Amino acid sequence: MNDALIEAASGRHLSVVSAPSGYGKTTAVAEWASGTDELAWLALTPSDAEAGFLAQGVVDALIVGSERAGRSLALK
Repeated sequence: MNDALIEAASGRHLSVVSAPSGYGKTTAVAEWASGTDELAWLALTPSDAEAGFLAQGVVDALIVGSERAGRSLALK
């Protein structure tokens, strides 16, 4: 799984936005991302501290993002 995640993210830009609740992260990122179809979005929760949940969330976000961009995502 790790290799598939690394390969999927290879050559792509990655941005992480972190701030306490109520600081406008969702609004700011939605505005920033509105000009692109090539976007995978993952909001983290406390359960994502477990590696399996985090990995599944990343994979799901990449699949949705690639489908939105009209591309297929092949995870080995």
